Amino acid sequence: SVLADETADIAGIEHMSIGIRYLHQDQNNIFQLHEEFMGFSSLSELGGQALSKVIMKTLQDFGLDMNLLVGQGYDGCATMSGNISGVQKIIRDLYPKSMFFHCAKHRLNLVINDTNAVIEIRNTVGTIKEIIKFFRDSTLRRNRVPNIHLLCETRWFAKHKAIRIFKLNFIEIMNGLEKLTTSMNCQTRQKAHHLYVAATSSNFVVALHIVAMYSPILEPVTNQLQGTQLNLQSLNEKIGDLVKILNCHRENSEEEFATIFQEIQTCCNLLNIDLKLPRLVKRMTHKSNQPAQNIIEDQYSFLI
Repeated sequence: SVLADETADIAGIEHMSIGIRYLHQDQNNIFQLHEEFMGFSSLSELGGQALSKVIMKTLQDFGLDMNLLVGQGYDGCATMSGNISGVQKIIRDLYPKSMFFHCAKHRLNLVINDTNAVIEIRNTVGTIKEIIKFFRDSTLRRNRVPNIHLLCETRWFAKHKAIRIFKLNFIEIMNGLEKLTTSMNCQTRQKAHHLYVAATSSNFVVALHIVAMYSPILEPVTNQLQGTQLNLQSLNEKIGDLVKILNCHRENSEEEFATIFQEIQTCCNLLNIDLKLPRLVKRMTHKSNQPAQNIIEDQYSFLI
């Protein structure tokens, strides 16, 4: 099988990274799966015809028998996966055995990214990314908090890990931000204040705990999906286990959120944050009474 993806170097020049996945029979007649990175091929055009020619030429230059090609693994963009003029269609017309498979890890990430349709989740992930970058941009600032992994949008395993570690050290990170709001450096002081206000809002604290709840669940699955020995059967098993967990949480959403909400309240007490109802209208027309705690919980439970 051939594995390929487009990428750009630091100069912005487009390349095609190409790898192969194959079965090897050892001396004991045992078949083992292997993956090999074949290299980068520069691209002058980005159409389906041009990309398919680059892939086939690279494989042929390594002396591989194209008649043995049984699989193609790409992302889901139209240029690569299109059924009319996509790379997979062009190659499959020449070599009918080469079935196309959309990268399972990429598909999982696309599903996770759909949560960005929820404004609270999108804003929370963006704020986490800004806070991590703020501390990592300076050695002096970095020393004020535990080591936080960079949140990289394209390295999905690292993204889940960064969110998990951020939540575990949330109290220390907020204390570090609060101290920096009185920094002698004006620019640092203003940025720290902006991030502190954003990260101590009710929306952020609630969404952070919900996102961080699923990061440890998604992290090992995302890591396993890039394993060399992974096959279709084990893939279905891992995704099936993940779906069971998510369905269980959905069926018992009230109990799950009640558990999370207790942790949220503890966190807010430690940081002296007052949990408030999310704003539902742009302009208040009547002064409302102080809402009961269970009303606040009900208003935020939609996030799970």
